[in-house]
Formats: sequence, structure tokens, C-alpha cells
Amino acid sequence: MNRTIIAFLFTLTVLSGYGQQRSDEKIKRMTDSVKAVYLDIVALKNPLLRQTGVSYEVQGSGRISARLQDNPFFRGRLQATRVTAFFNVPVAHLGKNMLSANFAGRQQHIDVHDVESLHPSYPVSDMSFDKYTVSTSFSLTRLDTMFHRPAIFSATATALADPETWQYRFVFTGLIALTLKQTPTTSFSAGLLLLLDPTAPLPIIPFIRYYHKFSAPRLELFFDPSRIALRKELSPKHFLWLSNDIGGNIALFEIDNNNLPPKSIYTTLELKSGLTYEYRMTRKIVLGISGGVSTTATSKILEQDKNRDPYIKNTQNMVPYLQAGISCLPFWKGLTR
Repeated sequence: MNRTIIAFLFTLTVLSGYGQQRSDEKIKRMTDSVKAVYLDIVALKNPLLRQTGVSYEVQGSGRISARLQDNPFFRGRLQATRVTAFFNVPVAHLGKNMLSANFAGRQQHIDVHDVESLHPSYPVSDMSFDKYTVSTSFSLTRLDTMFHRPAIFSATATALADPETWQYRFVFTGLIALTLKQTPTTSFSAGLLLLLDPTAPLPIIPFIRYYHKFSAPRLELFFDPSRIALRKELSPKHFLWLSNDIGGNIALFEIDNNNLPPKSIYTTLELKSGLTYEYRMTRKIVLGISGGVSTTATSKILEQDKNRDPYIKNTQNMVPYLQAGISCLPFWKGLTR
């Protein structure tokens, strides 16, 4: 990757010697092309940095056992499907600061069947329903130095809402990280991550990001708080991932029962282990399909305005999953640069 960028920069340097023969506009266009190539390479290796994408996920049917206020509630089987779409917008670049926005939506179909009700005061039967969640995030990121080392400072504010019930929830995350090592094949960063989010296991967790590119087999290792992954480049257009990914999921509920909170949040923290195959169909479009097993670390329902003390706790079995998606590498440079 670095050799490619250096080659482009070298080309620009040579061209700059012919300033009288090349217009400033031509040089600027080529400089922008270098940046675009670099962003494409980074986004290929970091799917969350892609401009937009849509995915469809199917999870297998698995056992679920629920407790209401520490008393047996019900047991049965749960099966879920999800459609997720996102769009990242680089709003503005102001010196060392970057303002960006993210818009996302998720539709979930949840089917609970083979239910055995265990609580005499709150009978439960088979149920099937759809939940919709939309979110808007704004992030301010600053690239600077701290202790004579490159540093990143980032703050993100997110608003989640259910467009059917108009329930909403605000989530805040913050990051401070230092780059401790940077070579052409290895990078290592460490810091602290603040998570004011009901899906988060802790409000503050250590942040560690590690990357290493192995020389011979075109193999790359990625590690950060949300994943550990190995990426194999089969060819310039074909890629294979072996990964463990941690992700949260939220749905907002209104409950029609006088003895339970009327507005609640259903949240899960899931670990997905499996294989992903990606195909770069065009210069900007990437197709992907993945499959493996999904393990639910936590599953709970709590009052909408709380981050802890859930009144329903679920235990769910490991289930298989299959996901297919299409995404687009960065194509919009933002409003200002």
C-alpha cells in the first residue's frame, strides 16, 4: 500500500518540475486522485469507512430463556432477520479537524415461537413483529500530537429513533488514542474509549488497535475493540476474511402493561465468528457474503432512559448466520476541504 502511494507522490513531484507546462488545476486533479486511491485502499480494509452500503442478515432459530425481575418469565425459540443500510458523509475538513456524519437504518423481523410461559402474572405466547430504527450521528475528529506522538481525538453524538412510535435515545462516544508504532508493515495505537451506550459492557474501556502486514502470503492482521480479523488477498479483486466481530443491536419498544415500563429498549451484544468473501465488482462497488456462528453475550430489556438495571434478562443459544451485502468505496469528498 505504502509503495503505491509513494509511487504516486513521486510522479506528482516529477510533474511539479514542469510547472510552466502543467496548469495548477491539472496538478490539483492528480493530487486529488492520489487521495482517492489512498481512501479506496483504506476503505477496502475497513468496511465501516465505506461511503454507503446495504446488507441482509438471517440468523438461525435458537433457544431463548427469559427472566423477569430475576424470576422465570418464559422460554422458547427466537429467529431474527435484519436489513441494514448506512451512508457516511464527510461534511467538512477544517485544518486538523474533520466533521463527518452518518445516517443509518435497520429493519428487524423477530419471531418468537414454541413459547412456554413461566410467570403466572405475565403470560407470554408466540409472537412475531417488525421493528424499525433510524440513526443520525455527527463526529468531530482532530488529528494532532500528544507526548510528541501522533494522536487522535474524537467525539461522536448519535440519535436513535423508532419512526413508528417516535421513541428516541441519545448515545455518546469519545476516543483518545496515541500512535505508539508506525512502520510500512505494522502500526500500533492505544488509548481510552468512552461509551455512554446501553449495549456497552463498560462505560470506559481500553482502546488498542494493531495492524500487521505479512510479507509472503498477502495476509493482513487487524485488531481493535470491535474485531480481530485476518484478511487474505486472493487477487486484486477477490478477498477472504476470517474474523471475530463484536457488535451491538438496539430496538425501541412501547409495552402496554401498567406494571412494566411503558417505553423500553431491547439490546443485545453479539459476537460473530466466521468467513467473509468480498469481490470488488467495479472500481467503487464491493459485493460480500459471510457466514458463521453468532453468540449473544448479553440480551436484555431496560427502561428507555437507563443504561443499567434491566428488568428482563435473556439467555440465548449460539446460532448460525448468513449475511450478504453491497457497499461502495468513498466517492464524495465533502462540502469543504
